[in-house]
Amino acid sequence: MADLRTELDRVLTRFGKKAVGTMISNLRKSGVKGTNGQGSRLEGSLVFQVKKGKNIGISIFANDYWEYVEDGRGSGKMPPISNILRYVKTRNLDVSKIKGKNYEAKAKSLAFVIARAIGKKGTIKRLGYKGTKFVEKSITDELLNDMVEGIEVALLNDIENRFK
Repeated sequence: MADLRTELDRVLTRFGKKAVGTMISNLRKSGVKGTNGQGSRLEGSLVFQVKKGKNIGISIFANDYWEYVEDGRGSGKMPPISNILRYVKTRNLDVSKIKGKNYEAKAKSLAFVIARAIGKKGTIKRLGYKGTKFVEKSITDELLNDMVEGIEVALLNDIENRFK
């Protein structure tokens, strides 16, 4: 029989895999795409780590903009134009109808217009000017209860083994 720390590590690893997998699935269902039109960079950044040692626990990590994808970006402040410019260029958006000397100037103008719209209205209309809630939809009561049950079983097994 495995020791308590090993059992807890298994429970938390199972929870982490399921939570991250569900988050990625929810991102895909929401239609979030990366600047290249494929899976978002956020998808690739989602990882978990089980903390070992004296304080056992689990942490889930993602790119720093995950909160904007989760909750949306409210109106009031323009997002960085540089990120949107990269999006415009990578997606090769049509800038032919925009005034400007060259592609670069037109792309910057388009990025500015998009950033200004986000600043005025918030996140895109397709998401109801709200976020995807990909984390909230993933960390369900069922998933948490499964983790708690796994921890309870590990603790009970450890107690039983100590008194055999």
